[in-house]
Amino acid sequence: MAVDFGQLKRLIQKHKLRPATQRCMSLFSLSAVGLGYTKLLRKQIKISYGAVAGKGRVNFWHSMYDEQKVINRTKKFAQKNFDKLTKMAFEPAERIFARCQNEILKHRRYISSRPEKFLKALTAQYPNFMAAIGIINCFWRFVGNNEKALPKYIKTISRNREKMAQFYPEIEKMLADAANNVGRRKKFSGDLLALLSVAEMKKFLDKERLSAGELNELNKRRNGFFYLFVERGERELIISNPAMVKKIDDEFFKIKEAPKLIKGYPACAGKAAGKVLLLENNTGKIAINNYILVASSTNPQLMEIVKNSAAVVTDEGGVLSHAAVLSRELGIPCVIGTKIATQVFKDGDMVEVDAEKGVVRKIN
Repeated sequence: MAVDFGQLKRLIQKHKLRPATQRCMSLFSLSAVGLGYTKLLRKQIKISYGAVAGKGRVNFWHSMYDEQKVINRTKKFAQKNFDKLTKMAFEPAERIFARCQNEILKHRRYISSRPEKFLKALTAQYPNFMAAIGIINCFWRFVGNNEKALPKYIKTISRNREKMAQFYPEIEKMLADAANNVGRRKKFSGDLLALLSVAEMKKFLDKERLSAGELNELNKRRNGFFYLFVERGERELIISNPAMVKKIDDEFFKIKEAPKLIKGYPACAGKAAGKVLLLENNTGKIAINNYILVASSTNPQLMEIVKNSAAVVTDEGGVLSHAAVLSRELGIPCVIGTKIATQVFKDGDMVEVDAEKGVVRKIN
């Protein structure tokens, strides 16, 4: 569907979408989230995000959800079915994840010889995988920063979220390898396939070709796109016009004025000061010591970077987040759930972290 900025703004506001998680993943994966967090999630636990959106570029997206709606609906579901949550939510999530993981790994052997066959299997399973982690994330969002919420199920939620999150990078690597193999055979840049949505990938796999117009569109998405999926009517919108993407970014994602001090939630008490290491800008060798790690979130692949930091500050929050759990294990001061740390601080900024109060301050 074609829309102008005014129509898009009204859609975003209608569904109360706000910036949420950031991931170094493909547009293809974001569209799988769109399906997994709406109609497929509703099928399992009668909860739906209603709409999923996100801005992005190649191998990165910043999602938008109405998280409060999901929290409220999950709270009602948990209160009504408290003693049956394992049977009604966690066991189904584990079964779906295991089935998806098995199917994807079973088809991995085709990545080199028959990459289209692998992509068909991945296209069929990725939305279901997102539904599985979507179930877990409903409860993760409900628990949030309240350690007393669902104490009976805290370990189950944490264990499943960690296990499922560890499979993300593996899936994205397999997707990239298969896409590049297809591209080499068909004489186009294979990484463009990861910029297709699930629906678009199905069409491509049916006809096994991309037109000149489609290739041009995918090339534009490399530098920036906005994605929106609305469950009602299964409406999907992908915008690649640079001017419109910038307007969306300015209106909904960018902070108007960077404050000197930001607040979050203490995950591990302590104080530290040092230079900022902004995670998304540093994937190679780290050149500074005693750094304050600032990231949207952390994951198991970042163990060494977290372990060697003086303190950790994240946009995302929750007592069950990887940053919160790992910082407590390592005894590293940590402030989570700041929402805007990665926008406020830059590499090399001197900051002071007070993880007793959940405050991070820029030092002049």
